[in-house]
Amino acid sequence: MSPRCFPFALVPLVAACGAQTQLDTGSNRAADESSSEATYTYNPDTDEDREEAVYPCDEPLPAGIDYCVDFDPNLPLPTPGDAGSPTPIVERFLIVPLATSTRTETWNAEVESEWFTAEDSVMNTYVDHSGGMLSFEFDVADTVFIDTTPEMEDIWYGGCDTYTWSRLAREAGDLPSGYNRTVFLMPAACLDRAGQASLGQPGATTDLWMWTLGADVFDHEFGHSLGFGHASEGDAEYGDGTSVMGWGNRQLLAAPQLIHHNWLDESVIITNKGGERALTSLDDPEPGAVQVHQLDIPTGRYSEDTYLISYRTRTGPHGPYLHWMYEDEVSVHKLEYRRGRWEDSIWSDQIASLSAGESIDIGEDYRVVFDRIEDGHAMVTVRGPGIGCSSTGSPSPLGLLGLVFSVLLTGTRKKASA
Repeated sequence: MSPRCFPFALVPLVAACGAQTQLDTGSNRAADESSSEATYTYNPDTDEDREEAVYPCDEPLPAGIDYCVDFDPNLPLPTPGDAGSPTPIVERFLIVPLATSTRTETWNAEVESEWFTAEDSVMNTYVDHSGGMLSFEFDVADTVFIDTTPEMEDIWYGGCDTYTWSRLAREAGDLPSGYNRTVFLMPAACLDRAGQASLGQPGATTDLWMWTLGADVFDHEFGHSLGFGHASEGDAEYGDGTSVMGWGNRQLLAAPQLIHHNWLDESVIITNKGGERALTSLDDPEPGAVQVHQLDIPTGRYSEDTYLISYRTRTGPHGPYLHWMYEDEVSVHKLEYRRGRWEDSIWSDQIASLSAGESIDIGEDYRVVFDRIEDGHAMVTVRGPGIGCSSTGSPSPLGLLGLVFSVLLTGTRKKASA
């Protein structure tokens, strides 16, 4: 049964889209014990986004930071299609093994399979996620020997100085041209990261540095190359387990990454719709069914916060990689965009992962309710000001009655003040 709709702005004492439950203003993600449904609260006023920092690729990065922004004007700019209209792009990788007098990082058939050639390889997964909007080619260069100093191989600093390593590699080796992704296989250890990448976008010319050749690390770092920031949860930088950009397994992307380059068709995304809505699995979608409910909440006259609501399962081609703790749950992500060299990169904070019967309050005016699972779909209701009131958008009879009452009340007030 669809909730009844009232003209929220005209009748402030009557809630928008039904008898709105009083929303909580308690602490972040605190359980609402007074409600029959488990309710959590996300307060945008107190749960501030982390301070944005720009880390240039030509400077040593702070400990634990695995991405940088490349502002080198001498690097060629990419020529991809308009970001608002997906254009098939070929990602061309050059793998460059590096060697020193003490160590060599070697390429092998197992890594090649996991990264590129196996059916479930990292790049084939991105081809699938992008709906064929990405394809790839790769070549492996001859090993480049670099005559280093002891300081360069220091595991606390020198081994992490990616700018110097890539500069020396280009000076020492005659690297072939025609590739937009150069992946340096690092021979020196770096204790605070397993990989690093320049933030970019599809088709951009960027570098990646790999100390560990695991597929999950390459999957994460190539995500940075596409303009994906970290998928956090609260104060945990990598706290979102539903995406490889957090602590999730390889092959996993969440709604924020999938919509960033329009890899989800507009027909499977709804925005600010009221009433109970059925969401198909993001991992195993029913063709043509709604996969994401986008919630745009005004924060000022010309600004808004964007939240994405999606349903996750352990079915479909990539679903089995989802951790069991997120199975059959509804994710609610808040989006954040940060300026990069070419375009904004997408960062996300999973503010809730709801089980059936749970809900989350966003600020003082909005609530997302995961009612139940029905016929393989998550039944989700969004309530708040400006939310459409029914699937057809038509006001209910009670809503029209509220409008008439508001008009009469306004007229009475005008006569009384005359």
